[in-house]
Amino acid sequence: MLDSAQHTTNNDLNRYTVGFLRETAERGERPLSRGEITINEKLCKGCGYCVRFCPQSCIAIPGDRFSPQGYLLAVFAEPDKCNACGICGWMCPEFAIDVYRYVEAETPGA
Repeated sequence: MLDSAQHTTNNDLNRYTVGFLRETAERGERPLSRGEITINEKLCKGCGYCVRFCPQSCIAIPGDRFSPQGYLLAVFAEPDKCNACGICGWMCPEFAIDVYRYVEAETPGA
């Protein structure tokens, strides 16, 4: 566990998060989820926090899309990598990101 008094870089956080998710999956505790995010273009101000803290590198700011207010827009560039961890939504200061987790439906009698 990371000590709150310890200075951590983005790479440290990413390694910790990805390592935790991988170890959990290897132990069979729960499979990695699949997910999808939506970015509200009216709220996004292109700060880049979502890009910086996404442990799967699913989000990018390509520089060719702009919000109605003129800010650079983040885009969901790698949807196949998303595991719906929700870090992007937590880090967004404008609450512009909604995270959706796909779950497998349980079949009755299984």
